[in-house]
Formats: sequence, structure tokens, C-alpha cells
Amino acid sequence: MYCHHHAGDGRTAIHGERASEGEIGFSHDPVAMAVDIDASEDLKLLGNAAFKSRHFSQAEDLYSQAIEKHPSNPVLWSNRAAAHLHLEEYGSAISDATKAIELDPSFTKAYYRRGEAQFSLSHFQEAVGNFRSAAKLSPQDPVLRKRLQESER
Repeated sequence: MYCHHHAGDGRTAIHGERASEGEIGFSHDPVAMAVDIDASEDLKLLGNAAFKSRHFSQAEDLYSQAIEKHPSNPVLWSNRAAAHLHLEEYGSAISDATKAIELDPSFTKAYYRRGEAQFSLSHFQEAVGNFRSAAKLSPQDPVLRKRLQESER
């Protein structure tokens, strides 16, 4: 679909398939947005399957596509952080886990994943801080308690 946008000086610009906000053809339709959320969920499930099959690069790509469709979903950012961890892309893992925490400050797994990435980069103080945050959010989780104890040594 092409749309025509009339500039204030009388010129007409023709835009490609995607119109930007404020131009003709841009939709704030909740039904259209739901389609993106549904597509995002499908991509997340495919990413989860790839991850479980240890195809971490494919999982990272699928989570990236899901994020494009629903960037405010912290689970997608955290899942992509996990894929980055397995690919030993620790800086990217930290960035994605941080984004997940910004979107949901109570997301235990995001703190844990950021801590794992920081630990892998020998950023031990930051890692301990993240493991502590995760343990505070999930005090009964034995894996978190053990990881915190290991990192504090």
C-alpha cells in the first residue's frame, strides 16, 4: 500500500508500504496491535523451541523478531538475554536483561541473567548485586541462593 502525504509547501511525497505516525495510513487500531502481540507470542514460542533444542543463534533471531512486534514485553528481552548468554555475548545479555528490568523491576530471571553475564565478564560486584536482587524477589529459590553464595566467595 502506498500513501500520499501532502507537505505544507504543496509537494506530495509518496511513501512505501509503511506509513509513519502522523501520516495517512498509520493505525492505532487495537485489533491491528493485537495481531502484533499474537505474532510476537508465536515467535516467542518458536524461539523457546529453538532454545530448548540448543539452537541459540536461531532463538536469538526469533526473540529479536518478537521484540520488534511487542517491544514492551520484558519476557522477550529476558529470553533473548538467555540466548546471548549461551552464545557468550555477555554485553548483549546485560543490555537485554537491563531492558527487561526497566520494563518489569520485579522480574527475577532478568536480574539472574544480568548477574550471570556480569559474572562471566569478571564483574563480580555487579553480579553479586544482581543475584541479591533476584534472591530478594524469590527468597525460596534454592538455585538463586546457591548462586548468590557462590558469587560472594
